[in-house]
Amino acid sequence: MTIDKDSDDWIAKSPATGALIIDGGADLNNTLDPTLEFPTYTRYAVVASCFVIQGLSCGLVHSWGVQQEYLAANVYVGETSKIKTLSYIGTLMYFSLYLWGMLAGWLAEV
Repeated sequence: MTIDKDSDDWIAKSPATGALIIDGGADLNNTLDPTLEFPTYTRYAVVASCFVIQGLSCGLVHSWGVQQEYLAANVYVGETSKIKTLSYIGTLMYFSLYLWGMLAGWLAEV
């Protein structure tokens, strides 16, 4: 980046795009190049980690019915109170998923 100090404001020229930048933020050509700010591996790592987190959180909740059926048929045979507890666990998982989703959406807007 080259700096020209002929005026009160400093002017910088980006070597990659050739765009002129005044005061380090205002771009004269109105072109923003995110590849200058974030390297390629960082962008793909963020996308991959979001994919994994989404898959784990939704996958666990949506596969709960299979796990509940296994526990009710093989582990807690004849124990109705524990089978009811398994139902509450599944219900609370769905509830908490949507509750935290609403709170996260609200926090993102603030």
